[in-house]
Amino acid sequence: MAREAAWEDYLRDYREDLGTSYECWHSEAQYRTGARTEALKVVPALWTHGRSQPDACDAIFKLWIESGGLSDERVWRRIELALGNGEIRLARYLGKRLPSAERKWVDIWIDAHKKPAEMLEQNKIPVGKKRSKPVALHAMKRWARYDSPAVAAELDRLAQRYGLSKKEIAPLVRQLAVFLASRQDMLAESFLARVDNASETESVRAWRVRVALSRRDW
Repeated sequence: MAREAAWEDYLRDYREDLGTSYECWHSEAQYRTGARTEALKVVPALWTHGRSQPDACDAIFKLWIESGGLSDERVWRRIELALGNGEIRLARYLGKRLPSAERKWVDIWIDAHKKPAEMLEQNKIPVGKKRSKPVALHAMKRWARYDSPAVAAELDRLAQRYGLSKKEIAPLVRQLAVFLASRQDMLAESFLARVDNASETESVRAWRVRVALSRRDW
């Protein structure tokens, strides 16, 4: 129905929770029937997604972009989400929407995703730049997935190098604490102690008990 441009009929028959394609068609139907402001309100959330969206969204995305809705910061946010999902091709595609001076950072971020240990150990992520922190943090999280003891040993140095605050590294500290505890690493206890109340989870509490019991610290 939407493809036949029967927009009034589509708006009448539309039901929520049918999926992304239908949401995009609904927004396009609103736009085509004159409710342009209302139609474009939901588009940022639909566009800012870590995976490619359905072809059905192309038209409303184009209208939104042409209206000036897309900013460089939103492009960067979607690049971050895409790489969080391992969507390297999407990240490269999105990078084409950025000013040429910023595009090199897309390549740096992708390299940090693919070879995090090398990028961090060899200081290949520039410091003091707008993207330094998120790229370094992404690399640290990636590295921790396969070598948590190495990241734990380097965490304080890397946090200092890239100016990462305790709040910014808190999720990584929690991740490391659980990884280290599950592997009975000697650093587990100290990292479990570093997890603050705001970051604490049931898993962290459970591992604290297990580590304490294993050391008869109770």
